Amino acid sequence: MPELSLSMQKGRGRCSFSVLSSDGEFFVLEASLHHFSPSSTYYLSGDFNAFGTGSLNFNEGKCTFSLRWGDYSFIIRENQYSVICKGKIRLHPHGTFYHSRKRSFLDLYQGNYCIRLRTPSRYSKATLVAADRMVDMNEICSTSGYRYFEALLPSSLCGKRYHFLAGKERYPAGGAIILPALEETRPGWVPSSVFYQIFPDRFFRDGEERPYLSRWGEEHGPGRFFGGNLKGIMEKLDHISSLGASAIYLNPVFNAGTEHRYDTWDYFNVDPLLGSNEDLAALVSAAHGRGIRVILDAVFNHTGTGFEKFSGFLRGRNSWYIAHGDPPLSVYTGRYKGKGPEPEYETWEGVGAMPKLNFRNTSVRKYLLNVLSYWQQHAHVDGWRFDVGESLPLSFLKDACKLVYDNGRQGYMLGEIWHDASLWLEYGYYHGTMNYTFRQLIISLLLSEITVSEFIRRLSIFYLRIPYSASLCMYNLLGSHDVSRIASVLKTRHLVEAAYALLFALPGAPAVYYGDEFLMKGEGGDGARGTVDWNAECILCPLLSSLSKLRSRHAISHGLLSLQAQDGILKIFRGIGEENILFAINPSTEGKKLKAKGRTLLSSRASAANDKITLKSAGWIFIEL
Repeated sequence: MPELSLSMQKGRGRCSFSVLSSDGEFFVLEASLHHFSPSSTYYLSGDFNAFGTGSLNFNEGKCTFSLRWGDYSFIIRENQYSVICKGKIRLHPHGTFYHSRKRSFLDLYQGNYCIRLRTPSRYSKATLVAADRMVDMNEICSTSGYRYFEALLPSSLCGKRYHFLAGKERYPAGGAIILPALEETRPGWVPSSVFYQIFPDRFFRDGEERPYLSRWGEEHGPGRFFGGNLKGIMEKLDHISSLGASAIYLNPVFNAGTEHRYDTWDYFNVDPLLGSNEDLAALVSAAHGRGIRVILDAVFNHTGTGFEKFSGFLRGRNSWYIAHGDPPLSVYTGRYKGKGPEPEYETWEGVGAMPKLNFRNTSVRKYLLNVLSYWQQHAHVDGWRFDVGESLPLSFLKDACKLVYDNGRQGYMLGEIWHDASLWLEYGYYHGTMNYTFRQLIISLLLSEITVSEFIRRLSIFYLRIPYSASLCMYNLLGSHDVSRIASVLKTRHLVEAAYALLFALPGAPAVYYGDEFLMKGEGGDGARGTVDWNAECILCPLLSSLSKLRSRHAISHGLLSLQAQDGILKIFRGIGEENILFAINPSTEGKKLKAKGRTLLSSRASAANDKITLKSAGWIFIEL
């Protein structure tokens, strides 16, 4: 069987793919354009890079990148708006046993090595042998004719030899591997954290009403300012702390032209409606005093048209953006949707008011790195969420990661990636990404759109494709400013509670979207950005506080993951060392029973007597085994 299969759809351009190297699990590919114009910009995008325009670019008609085996769709764009070529590629795994020093097979995090092994599917068990230890490996999943296993070893065994046993086979045959010294590449504080996301304009307003602001609680929508501010957030830090949150993610706070502030005008100054630079520093300081970290939104893919360099670009005086014509250029109004005249410059998603920055200009890169450095020094922020994270050049992210994380800073690099993020997580461009995959799986399970077995299959493959440390540093969410609120999606309180319980049981840092504790509702992105009614009952406060306390359990924050289906019940085992915890949930519409012996830590719609547990519909339970 060939390593690569390619199918192409007809288009005005042609390309080819070749395998430069492969170890049977990972592939280094080169994409080549048959014809190209030196004056044009060409982007390679696909489900392997979340269809981003900017992370994989052609240079003189060629683009080299690494992928794991699998089926992928791809698109090649010329000058962002024109699709010249698209098709599908399939990368075929080959060989039998596999283990390597790739981070998803050999990782080091928080004092433990995570070691993974691929075997032919005929082997149902595998053992890791290291020094005088024999460790039964945990099966992750079985797929494409292979099984994948993992186990943890203490970092104290660095320099010792290890090998694997499966059936009568030894791997490597007749030899052993030396456990190498590795650097930890992700911040240690993230896995045990609980995040709380805030859309500043709609959270809480400190101060009097002003005539140019909408009245708090009125119908919200694009273009309406309600005046939530940084001092208002500071006033509510005790509330955030009471939920058990230990980290805050703030939507953009820098000077901009809209209420969402994703159209930045000035990266070095807080928007006056939100407060001052001193207010931001004071907020972070007050949060730190409560043991709460703060990360900001880095909107670096594009700016607003009010940014200082844009007017000069239109007149041809700088190359901070990417032009598709000769100056003078016109500002594109509205959003380009594939018909009519194209914008004369590249944008975010065709929106003329959000021109895309040109990262080939070294001045752009230096400026944005200075932005990160400035706020880390002046406000002591703890990390950044990178907006449109799939479209930022990998080389820039590498430099940003050094600045944010290295030299003891332990800053968090969070990428906005909506799809498969393994490209960024395998090579450490981001420490974690916004886990919309988990969100959709949880919703589909609780709405009976997929079975428990299908949930396990999809989740296991997702978990397999990223390093152990990355799985613990994912930002796991049920809501955000870009999707419908979870209370609107699931409708009932019981289902929302079940969704949050399941979220807290999975690897990664769980995130609460502001207002979810009040069961706020809202459809779509704009609809999910309402103002908080602070007189409403905080319905989920007790639950979220209790779930947050469970994150202090090492088995839940750092444990390996094992999934089982039992008569329609989903069983999640999390374990590390001698600590093991079972989470069981019944997503069906009828009651279910199971047996489990241990101490109940937290439950809802569940009853336990001796080792017999009854779970009502949407019932769940955490048990210390």
